[in-house]
Amino acid sequence: MENTQGKELNNLIKSQTTDMLQTRKREIPMTNNLPQITVITATYNLIKDGRKEFFKQCLESVHNQTYPNIEHLIIDGASTDGTVEILQEYADKGWIKYISEPDNGLWEGMNKGIKKATGKYIVFLNSDNYYLNQEILAECIECLEKGLGDYSVANIQMTKKSGEVLVKEIKPLAKELFYRTHTYDHETLICPKKIYEQLEYHDEKFRNAIDWEFEIRLGLNGYKRIHIDKVMLSVRLGGASADDDFKLSKNAVQSAMKVFNAYYNLQLTEKEFLDICNHNIYPLRFFDAVQKKIKDIKNFDYKVFKLDFDQMKKIASQNNFLTKTYLFFLIPLFSIRYNKSDTCYRLLEFIPILKVRKSKSFKYDLFNFIPLVKVKQSHKGKKLYLFGFLPLLKIKER
Repeated sequence: MENTQGKELNNLIKSQTTDMLQTRKREIPMTNNLPQITVITATYNLIKDGRKEFFKQCLESVHNQTYPNIEHLIIDGASTDGTVEILQEYADKGWIKYISEPDNGLWEGMNKGIKKATGKYIVFLNSDNYYLNQEILAECIECLEKGLGDYSVANIQMTKKSGEVLVKEIKPLAKELFYRTHTYDHETLICPKKIYEQLEYHDEKFRNAIDWEFEIRLGLNGYKRIHIDKVMLSVRLGGASADDDFKLSKNAVQSAMKVFNAYYNLQLTEKEFLDICNHNIYPLRFFDAVQKKIKDIKNFDYKVFKLDFDQMKKIASQNNFLTKTYLFFLIPLFSIRYNKSDTCYRLLEFIPILKVRKSKSFKYDLFNFIPLVKVKQSHKGKKLYLFGFLPLLKIKER
């Protein structure tokens, strides 16, 4: 039996869909000259995961688009909970085509969808999400057909699973920032199938970050982006990459680290990458690697890139710097490296002596791993703990 909260959620989704269907469609004459677009949606055990109503809303939003030449292709990973029966119901209506067979997850399903698609253009839509603008696909394709860009991106609305709107509109970042972050929501990307073929599809080893890694290849190969400045769809949090509190999943962090390490040969530690995610602080060696990579790119505004690059490097320099003490002006005797989260003291530049970790308390680690002293500070004073747990000293402040 459904609980009250579940019923309310289903009613909310149904009312949103009804409102959307009652909105009058713009009439577009059917013509063989309009290129086809394939909308690809990956599914697996939707009923078991409680996503049935979300998926129906997704299907309605595609079916209700004013653009007449749409192929909605569902790639199902051999669901066993009744999802396939739902797919067959909508296939019988002529709304979708579907394939249901075992695969290695979402990433393989995305590439399989591109290869099976018959449309000139490809766009992805997750089963939880739905288009807010009935004319958005028509408008994007019109711009692409006019040659205004090689591919298009648009804006999104961010919501919780409950339907609560978290952010009404999120716009893409400048394209030139792809060197350090994903600049658009991948479900707004409308890209010709031939470009996927030229770039040899998504690289599945990057898993949760395949969309960003593909954007890097789009950028480095000089494809021209056009931004359609309208909200395209509603994105529900709680998927593979982030939860309802915007926190990146561990898999997403590890996948993004793979991208950094693959493109810039940085061999980032997880701590360094979390500094990037949480504080926008990049290790200084990152900037040298970027300058070697970003060269002679077509359809790329180097002024925009340089402004961002210089700003990020300035922040990094303020939080990552090194002081050295030399014996006889020649022999490096002692070094101190500072950054936002810790300070490291080394003898002869390579022998770790002491690390001071900064968080809610200060932790002093001998040889970088033996807890020596922990200092807790409050408005009342300081408390010192030997080895991190034995009360040692209390200092009161007045």
